Amino acid sequence: MMQEQSPIAYNPKKQYEEACLPTPYGSNHASNLLGLPNGDLLCAYFAGSREGNPDISIVMSRLPKGERCWTQPVVLSGDPGRSEQNPVLFLDPSGKLWLFYTAQDRKQQSAEVRFRTSLDKGETWSGIATLFDKPGSFIRNRVVVREDGTWILPAYYSQKPKVENGPSYGNDFSVIKYSKDNGRTWGEIEVPESRGFVHMTIVRAKNGGYLAFFRSRWADFIYQSRSDDGLHWQPPKPTGLPNNNSSIQAINLSNGKIALVCNPVYCSRYVPDGVLDAAFTRWTRPEDRDSNTVYPQGFEQRDAVWQTPRTPLALFVSDDGGESWRQSREIESTPEGYDVATAPHEGVNYNYAYPSVWEGGDNMLHISYTYSRDCIKYVTVALP
Repeated sequence: MMQEQSPIAYNPKKQYEEACLPTPYGSNHASNLLGLPNGDLLCAYFAGSREGNPDISIVMSRLPKGERCWTQPVVLSGDPGRSEQNPVLFLDPSGKLWLFYTAQDRKQQSAEVRFRTSLDKGETWSGIATLFDKPGSFIRNRVVVREDGTWILPAYYSQKPKVENGPSYGNDFSVIKYSKDNGRTWGEIEVPESRGFVHMTIVRAKNGGYLAFFRSRWADFIYQSRSDDGLHWQPPKPTGLPNNNSSIQAINLSNGKIALVCNPVYCSRYVPDGVLDAAFTRWTRPEDRDSNTVYPQGFEQRDAVWQTPRTPLALFVSDDGGESWRQSREIESTPEGYDVATAPHEGVNYNYAYPSVWEGGDNMLHISYTYSRDCIKYVTVALP
């Protein structure tokens, strides 16, 4: 579906400003926002015919400061034999702009991480080079810079099942990639006991150190880990927030709070009845609806849970450094009267997912997300 260029406009029903980024592509996914010192806002994402196909490339649009229209997307990659996905934009302390992204054949286990850089804030770019060539290398969320200048890039590995026909993506695990020399060389430290936990998004903790939040392949909870130095992490533990095996992103706010955007949906195959039902959307596959029991197999035999709805999309805020969360507002949801429980089974799959969030200098939160793969949608809401 082609999305024409249209200006940002106020939506009185939702009480926010919104726009769909223009795109000529049929499938658009996994956006990543970055604000520049000059007030421009960049949005990189991957686009093409369908995720996994070799015509999927990284593209980027720009919202110039003071303008009301996003620019047409510019293609920043184009390997004809690889599907290029999950862009991450990073403006390093020297002012150099980096674009990191993954490149794979039809199997995620083949992925590697590539990059290019820009010295003029994304107007022109260097050549493309490989950053991490170990098969199965993936990224999704932002780089964090420690006070001593160390760069911390959360990453994960997409691994083959331990046994033939075993759990799909159930062996994925997270690592920290770090550089002490401005990106020239990189080390790696595995996050302990992180099997099934990916898309690590890192924020600074209220009383020093760091917090990280993870997507769960089990579609149960968002998981959380703590670190004193940003390199060595505790084993992830479940939070009170649900997760539907879809991406999340968190950010520190200037008012001391933490903002996190996610789909507040979980699959009861892994969650006992009553644990989250009162507050969050619960979904079970049709074959699970009679018993609704916790998955009986041991942790190592769990399979990743797919096809949970990626709707609604909501903004959550923590006032106490990640100890507790409140829903600040709903960002997007299915049309009124639509039964979310049947979404993947009736030919319509509303998909509001893979959010990115950025705080601007205007006391506003800028949020982008996949809008049913038709386009990337952009909204602004007041700082909570």
